[in-house]
Parts: sequence; C-alpha cells; structure tokens
Amino acid sequence: GYRSPNLEAKIATVKATTELLLSLKPKTKTMGIFAQLLPAMFQLIGGLAKEGNDEPLTPILEEAHQLVQHRYALVVPHAPQLLKLFTAVASAQSLDAANTRLAMGVVVEMARRGGSALRNVKEMYEVTPVAISFLGRLELSLEEWADKSADADFEEEDFRVGMETLDYLSMYLGAKNFFPTVFMRVREGLSSQDWKFRHSALMAICAVCEGCAEEIAPALQSLVTAIIPRITGDAHPRVRWAACNLCAHLCAEFSPALQQAFGDKLIPVLCRAMAQERYPRVCNHASLCIVDYCAGDEEKTIVKYLKPVLTSLRNLLAKGGQDLRVVSGALAALSSVAATAGTEAFNRYYGEFIPGVMMVLDQATKAALAAKQHNINQLGHKAMERLRWAIDCRKNAVHCVGILAEVAGPSLFEKESKNVMTLLARAQKSLRPEDPAQAEILAAFNGISGCLGEKFAPYLQHVVPPLIKAALAEGAEMLEADGQREAKEGYELFAVHLRGVGKKQVAINTAMIDAKAEACHCLGEYAKNLPNSFQPYVQASAQAMIKCLQYIMTPRVRSPAAQCVAFLVNCANQRGPNAGFEVFKFTLPHMLKALTVEDEPDHLTVILEA
Repeated sequence: GYRSPNLEAKIATVKATTELLLSLKPKTKTMGIFAQLLPAMFQLIGGLAKEGNDEPLTPILEEAHQLVQHRYALVVPHAPQLLKLFTAVASAQSLDAANTRLAMGVVVEMARRGGSALRNVKEMYEVTPVAISFLGRLELSLEEWADKSADADFEEEDFRVGMETLDYLSMYLGAKNFFPTVFMRVREGLSSQDWKFRHSALMAICAVCEGCAEEIAPALQSLVTAIIPRITGDAHPRVRWAACNLCAHLCAEFSPALQQAFGDKLIPVLCRAMAQERYPRVCNHASLCIVDYCAGDEEKTIVKYLKPVLTSLRNLLAKGGQDLRVVSGALAALSSVAATAGTEAFNRYYGEFIPGVMMVLDQATKAALAAKQHNINQLGHKAMERLRWAIDCRKNAVHCVGILAEVAGPSLFEKESKNVMTLLARAQKSLRPEDPAQAEILAAFNGISGCLGEKFAPYLQHVVPPLIKAALAEGAEMLEADGQREAKEGYELFAVHLRGVGKKQVAINTAMIDAKAEACHCLGEYAKNLPNSFQPYVQASAQAMIKCLQYIMTPRVRSPAAQCVAFLVNCANQRGPNAGFEVFKFTLPHMLKALTVEDEPDHLTVILEA
C-alpha cells in the first residue's frame, strides 16, 4: 500500500496501519511486526509536506497523533527523527496553518508521553523557536484587536497553539533544560524593530512563567527592568498590552517578593499607563495588573502608593464612560486595592469613590435592563460588545460595593446602605439565573450584612427568598447519551465521573453552580451572624440545604450546605433547645448519609467538622 502510486491507496494504508496497531495488544510479537510499517508512514508525511500537498496530509497527521497518543512505545525508537520531521512540518510556510498546528500537536503529545526521557534529545528543543514563531502569526488587524476583549487573542488559532505548546513543554521537559532555549529567543525578540517579535517575546515568558518559575527567579530583576519601558513606551499597543500581561503573570507567580522588591518601579509605570493610554483595551489591562499585584501583596506595599493609584482609578471612573472596559477594569482594581490596604489606610478615600461606584452600578443595571427588552440575537456586533461590557461593569460594581462596605465599616457605610441595597435589589432583578453576577450580588449582600450587623435584619425579607431560590436552582443536567445533544445556551458539555453514578456526559452552567454554592454559604452566614432575625427562614433554609447535601454534581455545593446546616441548628437553638433539636433531628440522617458517600477527603473533613 505504501508503495502504491495511488495517493488514496496510501492514505487508506495509513488508516489501516493505525487501526491495526491500536487494536493489537501492546508488546506482542504481532505488534512488533506491524510496527515496522511506521517508517513508511513517516516518510509519506515528509514527502507530502515537502510537496506542500495539504489535503492528503491532514488525515495522515491525525492518524500520527492517534499513534503517539495511544501507542507511544512504538514511536520511541524513532523519537529524534520524528521530532525533527514534525517540527519541520510545523514550521513549513507552504502548508496550510491547520496542518502546521496538527504537527505541533504531535510534538506536544510526544513531550507529554516522553517527558523526562526526551530531555536529553536535542531535537526536542528545536521546536522552541517554531512555537515562539506561532505567537507572531496574528490575524486580527489593530482595529479588530482594539475592539475585542482580552480573551480574544486566543481566537487567533496559531497564537493559541504557540502559547499552549510553550506552556506544555515547560512542564513536560523541565525548566532547567527548556528555559534557556526560550530566554535566548526572548532576548533577541525584545530588541527587534518588528513589533510582532517584541510581542512574541513577552508572551513567550507569560506562557512559561509557571512551569519555569525557578529558572526565571534569578533573572527577575533584568526581566522587570526590560518590561517596564514597554508598558508605556513601546510604539505598538499590542506590545504595551503584552507587557502589562507579563507584569500580571510575574506579580502572581513571584509574590510577595516581587511586590517588595519592584513595587516602587511597577506601580508608577502602571499609573502612567492608566493615565496616558489611548487604547481602552491596554488601559483596562493596566488596571487589571493592579489586581494581580494586590492579590499577592502580603506585606501591603500598595499602601505606600495608595494616593497615585487611587488618583488614577478615580480619573478612570470619572472619564471612563467613553468605554466600559476602562470602567470595568478600574472597578476591579479599586476592589483589590481597598481590600488589600484595609480600613485604616483606605477609609480617608472612601467618600471619593462610593458615589461613583453607585452611579456605575445604576447605569450598568439600566443598560442591562434595556437590553432585556430586545432580542439579543438581533443585536449587532458593536451592540453585543457594549452589552457584554455593561454586564461586566455591573458584576464588578456589585463586587466593589460589597468590598467597600466591608472595608468602611458601619460608621461610614450606614448612610449609604439604604440606597446601595435598593440598587443591588434592582440589579438582582435584572439578572438571568445563569448570569455570573448572581454570585457576586449574593456575596455583596453578605459583605454588607457583616458590615451592618443587626441593622441588616430589615433586609433579610428581600434577600433570603432569592437566596433559597438560587440554592435550589439546578445548574446542571445529565445527558442521556454521549455526544447526542448540544448544550443549552450558557451551558458547557463535560464528561465527568459523578459520585454514585459513574462516568456521564453532563451540561453544566458554571455561573449557576457558583451562585448555588454562594447561596449556601450566605444562608449559613446569616444564620450564624443574625440568629434572632433569621428565625423565620430556618425551616425553609434547612429543607433547601438537605437537597444541596445530595447534589451529586460538585462538592463545592455540598460542603457549604453542610456548614450551613450546623449554623441553622445553632440558630434554631436561640428559640430554645426543643427548636434546635427539631432541626437537628430533621437534618441528621442527611448529614450522616453525606458522610458515607462523600469521596473527596477535603470535603469529607468539612462535613465532619459541621
């Protein structure tokens, strides 16, 4: 078959070879005999690639991937030659991009299967410059890129494959051998006159940051020194965005040491980026970098830079109505800064921000309510983007209000509390059940209750019924047959192993699951912190928690449900031991059953403690 002059016969032979090798038991004499066909298959791949013959090459590359994935032992003797072959195919400019991505996928699969055994194979490292070159294959025009959100970069297929390849190789090959090959290309790229090379260099470090952290650490100072000028000084906005992105990765990976060592250099340049950047997408990313900085700022170094950071954020909120991305990023940054700085440092600025945050929440809610009057499918691209960012603004404004209330405390927040609760209630009515802001609103109510204490009691009648409804919402469904149905809007399909059921195909709405888990947590917090005022809701909450204890889709719901049950028993005790015992007697069999079927140790511990 491989010697046939007919190309279709050769393709059929490749498929037959693959199916035969996959059907045979490994390490048998028969398997060894048929494995001798592999060099002919690989030779065919090389010939078709050299000819630039894309159409027949595609199915053969797919078969090769199957073999590497399921019969890796057969290709081990040919590993150096295969790495060289597939790297050459991946870098071939005459081939269709889809085939070069397929070839890169085979290389990644070899690295995944071979791991440490390939670390001393020099051909393995020849793929590094090819993977980095994928990062420069950017399809969007500057105007298209500027209009899109941060995750749109991964819609550029070659870029996505390049990032994933570098990430995987950094983990599979070990940083000690792999990182020097990356860093050499990064140094070259950063000094290039071509913006795509500078962009690729910065994004390559982002891709390997986690896998190569130990190797990056000694070079951290030189790396920070190299990227700081790019954040505001590079001529191209995509490079400035990439520099912000790398800054965020470094803040997350090397905290708190990076914040302590380089905060005095990073924060001023990020403030300049927020103040001067004319591309909203870059400005938004500079704000989000502040979020990553604060997330690992254990020593609260942000307090030293509070005035310039908050001045920049206040200016963005004041003029950001021109682009909701700017407002959304500023709100996220403000929440992180306030939470990290704490009450003593932040409260002098509280009055400058709470009116603006409330105004954004009101406007974003009105925009979302207006959109509900229209058929979303009939909205144009621009209108859809504005709606998406309005929804994101609403979510971040809700989160910010809750944080500001917790940080400010009752003495400052109480005078705004009624207006804030009205806005949050209106925002909650504008939400669909699957909206990601559902969980944020529930958390904001909980934060405000922690701030106001017993003064929150009058609001329970408005807050608790939607909480119970969210706790009882399903958020997932099992499908009858694998791959037989498409997921509903807002749902994603997963193949998962379910407790007591086995492997199933399920459709999951993660936003509804988040809201369900948050609702269980909040009901428990209200029962714990407002025991006298929560009495009317104990029985309905207990009934809801029983169902959540039995929720098979995720322990993220079962654990807070178990904790809530314990708080409900203690809450009922406030009416007398008989009332507490009734709730205990009602819930105990379900708690004991949950103990016997929970199969995740961390969550089992939570149930035992409850």
